[in-house]
Amino acid sequence: MSKSTASAARPPHLVAAASAPSASKRTTDAFFRDALLCPDGSCLLATADDRSLSLYALPFGGDEQQPVASTSKLEPAWTHMPSDSVLSSAWYPGASAYDPAMFTFATGVKDHPVHLLDGNDRRVRASYPIIDHTERFVAPHAMTFSPDGSSLYCGFENAVEIFDVSRPGEEGFRMHTTPTRSSRQGQKGIISSLAFSPASTTSGSSLLAAGSFSGSVALYDPAMPKPLANLLFPSQRGGVTKILFNPVSPHLLFVASRHSTHLDVWDLRNTSTRSSGGRLARRAATNQRLGFDIDPSGTWLTAGDEDGKVSIFSAQPLPDQLEAVETFSLGTDPISTALFHPTQPWLITTSGARKFEKRRTSGSRPQRDWLDSDSESDVDADSGREGGAQVATSDAGVTEQQAAAVVANSHERAGALADAPCADTDSLRVWQWSASRDE
Repeated sequence: MSKSTASAARPPHLVAAASAPSASKRTTDAFFRDALLCPDGSCLLATADDRSLSLYALPFGGDEQQPVASTSKLEPAWTHMPSDSVLSSAWYPGASAYDPAMFTFATGVKDHPVHLLDGNDRRVRASYPIIDHTERFVAPHAMTFSPDGSSLYCGFENAVEIFDVSRPGEEGFRMHTTPTRSSRQGQKGIISSLAFSPASTTSGSSLLAAGSFSGSVALYDPAMPKPLANLLFPSQRGGVTKILFNPVSPHLLFVASRHSTHLDVWDLRNTSTRSSGGRLARRAATNQRLGFDIDPSGTWLTAGDEDGKVSIFSAQPLPDQLEAVETFSLGTDPISTALFHPTQPWLITTSGARKFEKRRTSGSRPQRDWLDSDSESDVDADSGREGGAQVATSDAGVTEQQAAAVVANSHERAGALADAPCADTDSLRVWQWSASRDE
């Protein structure tokens, strides 16, 4: 796609849409915080603001591309309400709705063991406990399976727990990312994102990249779990929210952070020089996790921003190719998920933020205000502790007194607003998009 062609491209066609089900009494209008595509693209696992998990079958699956004439209304195959906040989820490699034995995913629920759930009936197939020094269960803030599905990697504070999937119920191997809690060495903070690189064509092995809420990214060799290189981003005050390798060019690592104006691109062919591959402009001045994705061919990267816009970039950018080749507006809500479908020419998005409508006073018009989705309950979910806003801001170098003031101010603002958050309808949407659609 040329830049001129992209700028003239028409907005994508809406294929299907869904509204988040209000499965609890905590909200009247929930919105989707995140969504994960099943590896074969047959269905979508979505997490809503009311802490519910829902499974949606997509209009078409498999490898055959099919045209879509009209917009479909997606209804969940099931909705599950865990007992507490869902901190992370991951599909099993090769999971498919057409293969019951492989149709499974892992979830990390606050203060519970990691559970491997059946995608059809939500029954617990296996449990993997992470236990801290006080003998309490710890839920991971990030998780990923090894490419062959034999191991499950779970990130939490100052450590990654590695489980043998074939041995449920047993504690895993704990890889500490820093020698001690007080040490200045290693990777500090909550491990917030994990990603494996594509297997090397020479050695056949993969590297594990780990990002943290302290703003660092480290590379690990799963066969010898200790840091190979620590890449520090001192300007990333809000912490890393997502990392991805280019599936075709594994030396390119893409990093998204909170309170940032861009995605970082790092060239890992020479980690000693910390060679930057550039920055892709994306407005994300929020605590909320805003997603991005790379298509299976490694050609395109899509990223949503806080203003409801989705941009398409080259996923192998050169210094003179860092601008978006296409940008289109999908509304005004922050785009929390932006995904390429693996087999169809589809772009999948979720959007929303916690909004409150101010009470109407005599002679005044109602006004809408919104708090960062992660400013209260979502930050609490991401931190896994009481006072989540305090933890999130502490990672950014803010004092406890300042953090307490932030929390108090948030509560004061929320108290002045109506009780129920408002969310736009159809916050999960499937769009028909391809690089060649205007050719």
